Amino acid sequence: MGQRETPVILPFSKKALVFAAITAGVLLGLGLFTFIYAEGLSYFGTDPKSCANCHIMSSEYDSWVKGSHHAVAKCVDCHLPHALLPKFIAKGLNGYHHSKGFTFQDFRPTRVSRTTIPTAMPPGRRCARSSAASATSS
Repeated sequence: MGQRETPVILPFSKKALVFAAITAGVLLGLGLFTFIYAEGLSYFGTDPKSCANCHIMSSEYDSWVKGSHHAVAKCVDCHLPHALLPKFIAKGLNGYHHSKGFTFQDFRPTRVSRTTIPTAMPPGRRCARSSAASATSS
């Protein structure tokens, strides 16, 4: 006689698995749509135009473009750490705070915290030193 197949026992019902798959698909789709709509990929680069993607930074970007500083530095040179991992951690934290702030309408554009002060200060000092060195060597 033929062997009898042992029924597979799932820890969850098929309905629960379908519901979980649909929920995961919807969340993934919304996340992907939001990432594309917000031009999320642009924030992984160093183009200063990405800093002006939100209307809050338009006047700062315009000021940088019109000033002489744009010839020697980009936004990331002074406002982010230079090492790869700390830079992406800072970008991730800034992105989280910006998206939360704009979503819940509680964004404060000039918020200075313990994490932003050390990020902005050392590169500025380094830039000043390198400009002074290049000025004295010429």
